[in-house]
Amino acid sequence: MRTHIKIGVQLLFLLFGIVSSNAGERGHLRQIWKLRLKEVIQSANVHEPLAVFGLSFSPDGQRIAAVVGSTWKEENVIILRTADPKTDVQRLGVNPQYYESEVVSSRSILWPTPGHMILDRSLLNLSNGTLCTLPFTGYNLFSVPDQIIGSDLKVYDWNCQVRRQIDHQATWRLVDVSAERSLLCFYQFVTRGAMLVRVDSFVVDANSQKILFMVPTTRAIGVKFAANGKTICGMQGREWRDSVSCWDIDTGKEVSSSGRPTHLFIQPAINAPRIVLSDYGRKIDFIDIRWTIGSLRRRIIWDYRTGQEIVSWKPKFQDAITGDNPAAVYRRSYRFAISPDGEYIIEGGREN
Repeated sequence: MRTHIKIGVQLLFLLFGIVSSNAGERGHLRQIWKLRLKEVIQSANVHEPLAVFGLSFSPDGQRIAAVVGSTWKEENVIILRTADPKTDVQRLGVNPQYYESEVVSSRSILWPTPGHMILDRSLLNLSNGTLCTLPFTGYNLFSVPDQIIGSDLKVYDWNCQVRRQIDHQATWRLVDVSAERSLLCFYQFVTRGAMLVRVDSFVVDANSQKILFMVPTTRAIGVKFAANGKTICGMQGREWRDSVSCWDIDTGKEVSSSGRPTHLFIQPAINAPRIVLSDYGRKIDFIDIRWTIGSLRRRIIWDYRTGQEIVSWKPKFQDAITGDNPAAVYRRSYRFAISPDGEYIIEGGREN
């Protein structure tokens, strides 16, 4: 397996501070630093096409992880200091074969502890740079204290070993976990014969398996815990006219609801009432004669406590090879992450 990566002039990272404005006015993103990766990692091979496939802040917000590579088959993991990215740069000799997917599976990097990271089905130990990979199951992975749990409810340790199977209803599928409160969010399809009647989403206490809250969402994918497990957010409305709503789990009351653009991806800040909403358009599929997902129009930082949009921006785009065919280059948006305290945005991608 090749893990060498050729670093050239193309990779660009930008850190922004989120500046709020007075009530009724939009805020803005203030650029804190701009970094081309060649400034901190040198290579003689400067012409290799590159892309950024994933970004994440550490739990304390002091470090930034970037998955970079020429294709998702040939990658490296770079660790930067948030305060000063030109010092203490760490390049790990691992190849996670990872790329984020917003629309299909809401896949993103998880950095649950200072020393461990989850990249799709790969578990990375940052203290010694070792990587283990779970057998492909098609399920998402989540972090619980000192363990990893799959959406098939198998529990693994950080060495990719199965430790136990959680008892559950056969029709339940896990979509998110709150490690802070030991809460699980499931969905299940309710059918009548061969016809789908509805999709139920609900929050379950991991210890008692008691259902605590039925989430009134219309979409199974994209339901996420926020505010350290005190809040849960998901989609409402009809197709192509979704809104995002958040509910207090303990009271069951709706905290607030966004407007109605086509939001297909949400990423909450871990410790703050802020969510990044990615607003996709739509286009006509002339083969099946139906609407399908279009291009990313903008990203919005939404404060679900006040219901206000703080700031929005149009992301940059990069050319990236995300599949098995090296000749197939796709246009993808710059990867991004919001800091745990909801105060910063990091973006990264190829400077085309």
